[in-house]
Amino acid sequence: MDKITLTARDAFTGLGLPHAAGHASLRADTPASLLAIAPFAGQGAAVSDALKKLGGAALPGAGQSAKGKAMALWWGGHGQWLALGADIGALHAALAGKAAVVDQSDGWVGFKISGSAARDVLGRLCPLDTHASAMPPGHVARSQYAHMMAIIHVLENGFQVLVMRSFLKTAIEETKATLDRLAAEAALRG
Repeated sequence: MDKITLTARDAFTGLGLPHAAGHASLRADTPASLLAIAPFAGQGAAVSDALKKLGGAALPGAGQSAKGKAMALWWGGHGQWLALGADIGALHAALAGKAAVVDQSDGWVGFKISGSAARDVLGRLCPLDTHASAMPPGHVARSQYAHMMAIIHVLENGFQVLVMRSFLKTAIEETKATLDRLAAEAALRG
């Protein structure tokens, strides 16, 4: 019988990143950890206090994000938040009895779209109003992205997009094609 050897690989292996075209670029950027937090009834303030003690921040409002020394917090939907980059064991311990905490680090992957054409790229792949007045830096939205479920965080010079790991290849291919199309259109306009 042949011996089977398994080799670990990064989710982005073979996807051709980083990729740049025109005035936008695409690169892998997955948080070290991603935990979903759902406070138990009446425990929102206690969860915020515990997160602050861990080097986070209070739970941000709907559509918002907050950054602490040890983690970022994103609104994730009604009654849900995401802790990015947090120490998994410490977060579980601090929120015991206050919130349901689920490690989703293996289920989601992220990438960043940056540059002056980043809003145009997102506008082609997502039904959201990508104008800066509708999506200022720090804004978070759950939406479609190239017909897939995604979480989109607005940065100063672009966007961080999280998609389910099983959708990553399609998301990257669609994003790269959109960068290339926008660059070609700009070149044709001269």
